[in-house]
Amino acid sequence: MDSTCCTMPSTLYEFLQAMCAIQDYSLQVAVGAQRELKDPGKHRDPHYQITFRMSEKFKYFEPALRVVHDNIPIFDYTGWDEQQRGDYDCYIRFDADMFERAKSISQLSGSHITVGLNHLIGSGSGPLPVLNALQIPPVQRTLTPVGGKSFEIGPPDILVLPWDSVETERFISFLRTNYPALDTIYDARDIKIYEEMPESLIQYVNHYRCVIGPRCSYTYIAAALKKTVIELFSSNEEGRLYGVAGTPNYTAVVGQKHTAAYLWVVWEGIVKCLEPTSSTKSPVDKTVLEIPESIAEAANGK
Repeated sequence: MDSTCCTMPSTLYEFLQAMCAIQDYSLQVAVGAQRELKDPGKHRDPHYQITFRMSEKFKYFEPALRVVHDNIPIFDYTGWDEQQRGDYDCYIRFDADMFERAKSISQLSGSHITVGLNHLIGSGSGPLPVLNALQIPPVQRTLTPVGGKSFEIGPPDILVLPWDSVETERFISFLRTNYPALDTIYDARDIKIYEEMPESLIQYVNHYRCVIGPRCSYTYIAAALKKTVIELFSSNEEGRLYGVAGTPNYTAVVGQKHTAAYLWVVWEGIVKCLEPTSSTKSPVDKTVLEIPESIAEAANGK
């Protein structure tokens, strides 16, 4: 049996990037096995097994790592990290060294970092993970008649994450003044706390139609969920490595252009896709959306 052991990253952001490459790798293994059954002796072993060693906090992603129905991966949450000869035919370790090598490869071609990961393990994925298997429900917005008028109710429209405190506040003030019908939520909490609960974080990001902020797991998840995204990068190099240019409804803002004035121009170019269906929508004055219970408990130290 052809056996592969894949050690996944410990951080959510890198886990999602690694998942891009390993999803395509797993699909190629499955396709090779099917071809071998039809045309013996010319392809890889038709009997194979992939084992994922990863933190239990990523258990939520099991369905997304199972790329075919007739082969179920083994998920190892024991923390065992030895690589002994004879245990597996192939070891793939998404550690800091692999990401540095992937970064070097991608920088040479000016490509997304997943291109470097693809080269290292022999896959050909795109820059975003496929999350369809997680069966994330679409966010529903409804029109409710109130006093003879229809008001659109539902989740907030825009999630804004902090970059420069002054410029962020100016930009939010612009949004709330000029687009009062769009609910704008400003979330200045420590992102790292919520990255420890991937399922709740994805559900949280899924509540919004648009995410605006510096590069992080929030913006990456939003792009994967096909939300409207304005993502901020500190340099052209960072933008090329981690931006997902070409993705629908995605805009990257690079360099010293993180002023509120510049973002207003960018915003005006995308706002039409976010305008509410009802012009009589009642504006909501909130600072932050009520977060999923699991995140709230963690924030309270439970």
